[in-house]
Amino acid sequence: MTERFMNFLRSCWGPSSRRHDHSGTDALGRQDGLLWYKDIGRHVNGDFSMAVVQANSLLEDQSQIESGSLSLHGLGPYGTFVGIYDGHGGPETSRYINDHLFHHLKRFASEQQSISADVIRKAFKATEEGFLSLVTKQWPVKPQIAAVGSCCLVGIICSGTLYVANLGDSRVVLGRLVKATGEVLAVQLSEEHNAGFESVRQELHALHPDDSEIVVLKHNVWRVKGVIQVSRSIGDVYLKKTEFNREPLQAKFLLREPFERPILSSEPSISVLTLQPQDQFLIFASDGLWEHLSNKEAVDIVQNNPCSGIARRLVKAALQEAAKKREMRYSDLKKIDRGVRRHFHDDITVVVVFLDSSLTGWVSSHRGPTVSIRGGIDRPASSLTSYASAKLAELLDPMATLPSKGITVPASLLLLTAAAALLLFLLLSSLSPAPSSSSAASFSCPTTTAASSIAAATGPPDPISPTLDDIAWLKSQLVLNSIQEPPSSPAAWHSLRKGINPRTRDQQLQDLRRFKGISHYKGDDAENHTTLPCPEELLVEEHHSNYGEPWAGGRDVFEFLATAASLSPADHVLEIGCGTLRVGLHFIRYLDPARFHCLERDELSLMAALRYEIPSQGLLHKRPLILRGEDMEFDRFGSDVLYDLIYASAVFLHMPDALVWVGLERLSARLKLEKGRIFVSHNIKFCSRLGGDVCTNRLTNLGLEYVGKRTHDSLLFNHYEIWFEFRKLKA
Repeated sequence: MTERFMNFLRSCWGPSSRRHDHSGTDALGRQDGLLWYKDIGRHVNGDFSMAVVQANSLLEDQSQIESGSLSLHGLGPYGTFVGIYDGHGGPETSRYINDHLFHHLKRFASEQQSISADVIRKAFKATEEGFLSLVTKQWPVKPQIAAVGSCCLVGIICSGTLYVANLGDSRVVLGRLVKATGEVLAVQLSEEHNAGFESVRQELHALHPDDSEIVVLKHNVWRVKGVIQVSRSIGDVYLKKTEFNREPLQAKFLLREPFERPILSSEPSISVLTLQPQDQFLIFASDGLWEHLSNKEAVDIVQNNPCSGIARRLVKAALQEAAKKREMRYSDLKKIDRGVRRHFHDDITVVVVFLDSSLTGWVSSHRGPTVSIRGGIDRPASSLTSYASAKLAELLDPMATLPSKGITVPASLLLLTAAAALLLFLLLSSLSPAPSSSSAASFSCPTTTAASSIAAATGPPDPISPTLDDIAWLKSQLVLNSIQEPPSSPAAWHSLRKGINPRTRDQQLQDLRRFKGISHYKGDDAENHTTLPCPEELLVEEHHSNYGEPWAGGRDVFEFLATAASLSPADHVLEIGCGTLRVGLHFIRYLDPARFHCLERDELSLMAALRYEIPSQGLLHKRPLILRGEDMEFDRFGSDVLYDLIYASAVFLHMPDALVWVGLERLSARLKLEKGRIFVSHNIKFCSRLGGDVCTNRLTNLGLEYVGKRTHDSLLFNHYEIWFEFRKLKA
């Protein structure tokens, strides 16, 4: 426990680096009690940080960040999607939005081949209609689902434009730099729909002029019809369809009279903003954060602290304020379990999105890192203490199950809650290090200082793909050195060789064969100086042209597959037909030792891989397992190895269909559940020749599921490849 606690401290308060681990052990986030977090990640337009803390018995906040293609076909537009879904009355609606809204957006974006306010509006409408259909089906056996709803805040960055759509009272705030003073302003971008605002009450009265009780002040809080604070949402069907406002719904949700028009709306407020270079970052958060921090306070925290872990830092600041309001210590608040914790603060979700001005202005065809992350993990209610805390919450507040916010609890009950929590739960040490005083004048995360050089030396690896800064630097070096456009004829290319070494590749090969080297020893010492004698054919790298595509394309394939599979260095990768390691070299370099496996049938390819490529690239210490074999035999790789990624590049199309299916059956048993992926390039005629339904059924029988088709572009030449993705079905 001590080691885990110290690791938490280091990750939260330690120095950060401009280059972050975007695919390490926290690729999908980490959990620490009621706190879930992903300290840093990379999206198409910059960096991001996420954190969620649970207060309710069941986590009602849901969230996601999706970066990459914003369409179903995967060819663009590209951008970043952020969703914050603050549920009330239960988690069903927010979970439904998390599962369906982004898919609907991609569907409509594919139809219109762009992102627009109309596309977003259609996606919200489809999500609302889908949840209504779900309520209709479940009403006979689960009528309370009609009283479950969710706020919905969405932000989309695409082609230098930010789209914000909102239902309810979650909020997004922009940090905008004032160049003249260096100050960063807090600019609220979302319009909130909460009856606590006079403008919202006026809107409700205008929409319902005949209903004098459309908003009611109850327990010193304005509520729509006396039961809910928000005026717009997904779900809450009992206030939108009068046929669901009847028994067996709980009495507290029943209205005295039927209504003709929906009381709540699902029409989002949408704003469109062209991003400017001075726009530094965006803070997306549920109202659980904004109940305790002002816009300016949140912006100042982000501006004056490292990017890594910044979402966690915001959550902590909100919890400290919540504790202060209850006149208790932050360390004591942390000891209180979910359910009871709801009397002190709400579920809190924070996503901080940093804006790299060199990336946000790219056209929508720009392809960046592919990211798909959902925030928060419910902690299972499996202990007596969890049950006791939930019951205690009911005793303390009979209105705890109301889909509302801002409940006020008497001080005596708070004291009882705190005392019960101390008895029910283990004591944890509080976090007390002083916050960093470093500041940044732009969007970028603070760089590592000299004092943190030791930590940085053992820190995360560089990102998988080159950045725009890397490419810009290289172009500047070409200009600086007066490098002209490449020649267009063999003779012109040959003229560039003058003054270097006029020997052709064939002449190099002759010298190597004749002398066993270039500058060579003679006599008795002629062959005593070479530790790993390498065949001459390999030394002139003829094998780099044996496979139909430029050798440089291997890096493109690696970047695509490693990103698509959210690969970390500790993962296991299997390549079927790795050839001379055009792709495999990059995986070997990136992965931990012994994590790359390959099955290859060709003797020459194996010779080139083992006798030339691995030694010449300085990768012998990585100990890849490369075996010669045919007929999809994987037994020699060990029976206990499960793979995170299995891929076959232009291999299955040269095999009989029957052998491919045999291979898939064997590979299915070696694929990790949920995370594991199989990628097959070019085509899947072994499947399409059977027909859609037959192929799907056959895959299902093997425990596999077809996910979809993807494409990726080359960095150095005009080329793209098609990849087909499969995953293992859940048991």
